[in-house]
This record gives sequence, structure tokens and C-alpha cells, in this order.
Amino acid sequence: MTRPTHMTAEPGTFERLVIAHQMMVWRYLRFLGCPAADADDLVQDTFVAVLGKAIEKLDDDEARRYLRKVAKNAWLKRIEREGRAPRVDLDVAELAWDWYERDDSGAALRAALDRCLDELQERSRHALDLKFRERLDRDAIGARLGLGAHAIKSVLARAYARLRTCIEKRLRMEASA
Repeated sequence: MTRPTHMTAEPGTFERLVIAHQMMVWRYLRFLGCPAADADDLVQDTFVAVLGKAIEKLDDDEARRYLRKVAKNAWLKRIEREGRAPRVDLDVAELAWDWYERDDSGAALRAALDRCLDELQERSRHALDLKFRERLDRDAIGARLGLGAHAIKSVLARAYARLRTCIEKRLRMEASA
């Protein structure tokens, strides 16, 4: 039995668009405060909404901006239906996203973050991991690390400050190189 040609063919233009931009759309939605499960759904909704709209003809920057607009509107419609409001100032978030994405879609910032995380003390890295990967609150993090909630607040604040300083330094060094 032969396989249908659509199964073995190279991805089409729209499929390449999805592959190229789906993670950016997901990260953008998360950046706006969208929970991960909702972001998963809204990424699909975003690409369904642009299917057949000739977005493939846009250059890469225009396509990213258009996809972000469609995704943001989908997120706003969802939270409006649920009677909620955005948790972040969307105009400020858009400016921050533009800074984050810059010319390299955030690759330099993520690389700097990875290197700076490696430089943190083990306890700080572990506290950040518990907060952001396992989504634990300060009391639960404290219980895991044998510290009180106030001590965890200090550990996290120092870790954020060290990361911010380290990332800014690395980005400045990269820009001057």
C-alpha cells in the first residue's frame, strides 16, 4: 500500500508559517498573562483564524505582528467572556515584548538568561525552579527548602536582582562586541 502524497510531501507554506511562529505566539500569550492551557488553545485558534488570509505573503516581521494581534484579540475575547480583565497593561506589555523580541526574536536574551541561571547559587536556582517550573507558592517552596516564606521572598528577590544585573551586563557586552 502506498502512502498518500500529502503525508510525504514537504510542508506547505502555511505549515512552515505555523512551524516558524507557533512558539512565539505561545510565549507572547503567556507574556500577556494567559495560562499555559489557554495559550495552547489560543495558538491553535490564532492559526485557524489566519488560515486563508494570505499571511504567508507577509514578510517575517509583518507576519509576527499580525499573529500577535490576532492572538491578543483572541485572549481578550476569552477573558471578556469569562468576565475578567487583563492582569497586565497591554500597551506596556506590547512595548516590553518589542524590546524582548528585538532583532533576534529574543534569542540573545534567552541565551543570556540561561548563562546567568548557571551562575546562580544552587539554592537560588532551585527556588526559581520550584516557583516557575513547578508553580509553587512561597510557603511550599520554603517547605521544600527548609526555609520560611519570608526567607524565600528574600532568596527570590536576590535571585531576580542578580539575574537582571547579569543579563544586562551580558547584553551590553554582546552589543559592544
